[in-house]
Amino acid sequence: VVVLAMLVVNVVHELSDVFASVRRMSAWEYLTDAYNWIDWAHLLVMTLACVFWARYASLAAGFDVQLHYRVLSNPVSSARVLATEAAEEYALLEMVSEVRALSEAVV
Repeated sequence: VVVLAMLVVNVVHELSDVFASVRRMSAWEYLTDAYNWIDWAHLLVMTLACVFWARYASLAAGFDVQLHYRVLSNPVSSARVLATEAAEEYALLEMVSEVRALSEAVV
């Protein structure tokens, strides 16, 4: 929230600089000043960062991880050691799928 507020303050400040330079008939000076280009690049990067963060936060809010996934039917069994509980295995695979989707959305 603080970053967003400061971003809005910086955008308003930069827009006031633009309007002031237009009123003084010195828009060309404003456009040729390298520091103004740096300011706008910074504002663009910060805006994109806020958008990506909001998207990631909305995806992560729906992410649910169980404490345990009891996939094996009987972990101490000597026969059929890899027999699984279908519902638990499905829940684990769904969680892996959600993690993959979340990581792909960030990139």
